[in-house]
Amino acid sequence: MSRTGTSAISAWSACARIRRATGSFGYPFPVSVKTGTAKGYRDVWCVAYSDTYIAGVRVGHPDNYPMKKRTGADSAAQLVHGIMETLHPHRMDGMGETAFPPPPGYVARRICMLSGKLATDETQHLALEWFKPGTEPVEKSDVYRKVVIDARTGRLALPDSAALQSTSAESHPFRQDERSRHGPNPGDPLVLR
Repeated sequence: MSRTGTSAISAWSACARIRRATGSFGYPFPVSVKTGTAKGYRDVWCVAYSDTYIAGVRVGHPDNYPMKKRTGADSAAQLVHGIMETLHPHRMDGMGETAFPPPPGYVARRICMLSGKLATDETQHLALEWFKPGTEPVEKSDVYRKVVIDARTGRLALPDSAALQSTSAESHPFRQDERSRHGPNPGDPLVLR
């Protein structure tokens, strides 16, 4: 696989490993993993590769009959995990392992995993991703922001709120309707972290 392909797949694989450091995504050596689940759970798959091997598994009924809500992450990925560990018996301690090298000339950026935009100081879910120069995001994420809340209600503070508290909040402006285009309205619920 090309270095560019390795970098692209490694970036989303790193996100999966950050979110699920155990189970079918917890490898003691660098592995890029992609899973998939067909509509209606008719089949599931997983492909993984290291610097040495590529392994893939498809699970499904030969007659395309739906399975009982199995996903690529909870079935095919477990099989691929076992295959990769069998193929790498001397790398199970994880000692001396380094991540896949980035492609030459690419630039690293801290990215908000929820918006895909540049991470800010308030960003809580972030990943380091590599971009071809000129393709990296330039807009800062607006998912997390410092807000003043009413400590009694847990909602954005109104002008007459007495119990004020400053905190970092997760707000999804891309899910809000047109009337609140410039951010959340006072009194709107936010996910507080």
